[in-house]
Amino acid sequence: MRWCQALILLLVPAAAIAQTERPDSLRVSPADSVPSYMRPIPVDIDSMAAPAPCYDVDMRQYTLTEPHSMLKPAWQFAPRTVTLTPGGAGIVAWQGGSFSASGGRMSMPGMMGVESGSLNFSQSFGRLSLSASASATKYGYYRGLQTGYGISGSVSYRISDRWSVTAFGSYCTSLHPATMAMAEYMDVPNFGGYVSYDINEHWGVDMGARATRSLVTNRWEAQPIVRPYYKINGKAAIGVDVGGILYNIVSDYVNRHNHGPGINPTMGPPRPTPPPVAPRR
Repeated sequence: MRWCQALILLLVPAAAIAQTERPDSLRVSPADSVPSYMRPIPVDIDSMAAPAPCYDVDMRQYTLTEPHSMLKPAWQFAPRTVTLTPGGAGIVAWQGGSFSASGGRMSMPGMMGVESGSLNFSQSFGRLSLSASASATKYGYYRGLQTGYGISGSVSYRISDRWSVTAFGSYCTSLHPATMAMAEYMDVPNFGGYVSYDINEHWGVDMGARATRSLVTNRWEAQPIVRPYYKINGKAAIGVDVGGILYNIVSDYVNRHNHGPGINPTMGPPRPTPPPVAPRR
């Protein structure tokens, strides 16, 4: 029994020492259990610099994007719109004439961008006025670039204080539009003439006709010119040509009157027929 008592006396101090032992220093914390690639990167938003201004096509006006935020990323710029930027500069002028340069650019997102420049000449001889110009136009689109060159001119003669007559014409190098929508904005050869009548000091109207070479059909197409205009300061005028609208209205009326309302170039669906039956043997 003595050896049992001696064993108990040895185990009691050992248990007391084990209870007072320091905790394990290699304990794994919850933060260390997350992989490094899943831990968030601390970012000081206040110290981040604001992005550079997002300029529109017209460099005279620009829109500044908002700074970085958690709800609106910095790459969300303001949407761009179709912008036309014309400009001109006089080179030399003399009595009754001038020589100048002009240019412009037009941005149509999703279709193409247009940049053009021209040299212009004008001369007046009393009631007779002459003008001529040479131009170059660049059309840029997705994986494509075309450049067209052209010359144009016009002759105007004032018959009286209210009546005047004008003849014009232009020639351009051939272009090949990638889509049908691009053909409406490309330069094409045309010629024609019109008569101007000043109703009063501010209002007037141009009436005539023009012929244009179509880029789609490669044929000459004619349509009338009916352009009411408003004179601002006795020289500059603002007008809208509605001749094409009137031409289409009259053409549609004539087609319906001659061929009836049932005319339709669309091919109709096939008519069902009885299925073939093989003869009995």
